[in-house]
Amino acid sequence: MTEKNKILVVDDSSTNTFLLESFLKGKGYNIITTQSGEEALTILKKEKIDLLLLDIMMPEINGFDILNEIEKDNNLKELKVILVSVLERENRIEKILENKNIDYVQKPIILNNLLFKINNFLN
Repeated sequence: MTEKNKILVVDDSSTNTFLLESFLKGKGYNIITTQSGEEALTILKKEKIDLLLLDIMMPEINGFDILNEIEKDNNLKELKVILVSVLERENRIEKILENKNIDYVQKPIILNNLLFKINNFLN
């Protein structure tokens, strides 16, 4: 991990964003959180984000919508993304995971497993 990698946490649950922010800040990461898909897209276009932790099931703009926008944006195509969801790894998720820049963790999150994936992506 380099000094203060910046991670954007996107989840419509304030409990989840608070938990992930607290845990990851304690591990030395610089964390930005939002509970809105629309705000997440705005942040991604303005900030240099090293990793996106993205909830799939959100109202209005969901995680799949955000992934579609990332794919269309040449500045974001190489962004590392970890999908976070209660969904089982069904066909739609399996297809997304063919992208080397995307990984997946299922809720409830086992924090040490998530940290392992984050460290692998950022090293």
